[in-house]
Amino acid sequence: MANVPALAPTHIESVYDGPIFDADTHLFETPDAFVKYLPAGVKEQYGIHFRHADDGQYALHVGRRKVEITADHYHEDRLIPAPGKLHEWLRAIKEGRSEIDLRVPMTPDMLEPAERVRKLDAWNVRSSVLYVGHMLAAIT
Repeated sequence: MANVPALAPTHIESVYDGPIFDADTHLFETPDAFVKYLPAGVKEQYGIHFRHADDGQYALHVGRRKVEITADHYHEDRLIPAPGKLHEWLRAIKEGRSEIDLRVPMTPDMLEPAERVRKLDAWNVRSSVLYVGHMLAAIT
């Protein structure tokens, strides 16, 4: 198959102007979300928190147990994978570029439900499937 040169981006007018359903939106937990309401006596055994493991990886832990799937995905600097950049990230991997940093700081609409709703309203998103940031990984 011949290589096809990349086309320069062009302005494309949207044909669709109706309501949008977003099937992949995310909300991240605040740093204290998992332990805020736990009694002090159980925080060490059942608390969910990020920290460096004995092997040096920064990962989510449930009590003392490291949640392997989260290792080195989330960093101390609280930067997260940039929304909407999955295609660029996959392309970079395919091209063999291993050191890819497409991470960005969290914004209020990534942490606060009311801010998320305001953002979705601004984009005319009327329905959404909302995924929580790390809670699903913590319960695996």
